[in-house]
Amino acid sequence: MSSPESSIIDPENFSDHPPPSSEPIEDAESEFQISDFLEKEIPKFPLDVFGPILKQHIQKVAARMMVQQEVAAVEFLMNASIALGGLVNLAVSLSRAQSGCLYLATVGPSGAGKTVVRNAMGFNAIINQKAENLRIYLDALREYEAAIEANKGSDTEAEEAPILDSIWETKTTTETLFAMHSKNHSGIAFAPSELRTVINGLGQYKGGAGNDDSLLIEGWDGNSISNPVDRGKELRFIRRPYMPISGGIQPKLLPDLVNGKFCSSGLTQRFLFNFLKPQPPCAEATDIDFDNNPAVEIIREILALRQRTLSLYEETHTIQLIELSDQAREILRANEEDLSFRAYKIYEQDNESFMYSYLKRMIDQQYRITLLIHIIHCILSGKHPLSESVDAATAEAALRVLKYFEGTAAVVFDDVYQEPRDKKLCRIITFIHEELTKGAQSVLRRQIQQKVKGGSNKIIGKELDQLLSELVQDRILVKSADGRSCSYSLKSCPNIPIAC
Repeated sequence: MSSPESSIIDPENFSDHPPPSSEPIEDAESEFQISDFLEKEIPKFPLDVFGPILKQHIQKVAARMMVQQEVAAVEFLMNASIALGGLVNLAVSLSRAQSGCLYLATVGPSGAGKTVVRNAMGFNAIINQKAENLRIYLDALREYEAAIEANKGSDTEAEEAPILDSIWETKTTTETLFAMHSKNHSGIAFAPSELRTVINGLGQYKGGAGNDDSLLIEGWDGNSISNPVDRGKELRFIRRPYMPISGGIQPKLLPDLVNGKFCSSGLTQRFLFNFLKPQPPCAEATDIDFDNNPAVEIIREILALRQRTLSLYEETHTIQLIELSDQAREILRANEEDLSFRAYKIYEQDNESFMYSYLKRMIDQQYRITLLIHIIHCILSGKHPLSESVDAATAEAALRVLKYFEGTAAVVFDDVYQEPRDKKLCRIITFIHEELTKGAQSVLRRQIQQKVKGGSNKIIGKELDQLLSELVQDRILVKSADGRSCSYSLKSCPNIPIAC
């Protein structure tokens, strides 16, 4: 680790850690574009958890790139997750450890500047490190191939082929990603510009180990994976999966992630959500040095930590554990109990609720965020992360960040997620609305039945009649009877529910 004196970060201006705040996170009005720019209140990200120097840089990047400060802050946290790797864990208890692996979905229009913000918040350091790793690998590969050629026909045992530490990929399949991970002990991130790359690719490979969305779930959980995709190739084994995922998703595509099989499997509930809405130009905005700024400096330090722990692992086959102080453990356990209690109360009302499952996952998320904040705090203070236990201030800071993500998840739940029954009602209304816009005066029941009897959220038999009757009683539909046939029209032209 470089010394504080040689760093562009001034430890004197950090004062160890920002003081924990007892005040609730202030809310700010924000617009979330899913349909017709629904007005929602989204909590502000507590920027002070990163200290004054990094906070100032976040504000500078946000102004220059014309995005909310929250976007820049979350991208930095995600970059820390990618850079760290899976060989540094937080010791939660004697039998439980958590990595810093995060799955992030940034909701916003395509071309809104997510990639540029990501680069300005330290990802350029990761890009440069990947390029350097590739150079080292190619040099080692040439030497290896030359040695193989020189030893042809001899009994000399060949050395093992060099392995590329790729760190991250943007365009690949789940199969290839796991294949690469099986040879990279520190893990590998998947950071596409658009998460639709992940969504569209899931389920593409069915051989051997089941659906690849289940592999992503196992990867997030940190459970060992053997032969994730068996296509007649070599046996693959990943003891400690570490595969952070980060990408943008357009608002119109968010229902594809939040509703349906990904939510049912629990994959969606493992994602953290962030929202990107372009902001007006700022007159005080200044240029950003993408290769020399506080965020880049911190990520470089984390990458150096990653390399040291990888070298130790190759020698000892052990990961590095960071301990919790007694005060930090008490704070985090109290919040864990609170999350569990709130999740249970939701479960009592609806055992299939999105927020029940999400709150349960937040228990793991709080320890992951704590680990990342601890490492950032130590670097800012000129301390070695592995030599320090997590203190109370770091635990408090992590919980404030967690509160932000709980708030963004609530927006997703309220505006996007639909229970199966609501989806069926939505499907009926949408079909009738489409037919009426084509010029029909009403829609026959048999036409509706033909439309909704197949596909996802199918409606058959008496269930259709029950749903139609309910919509009539709620004065959404008008029923007309003509002999044996009946037809339906809309009483008014309601706002069609999203995610139909």
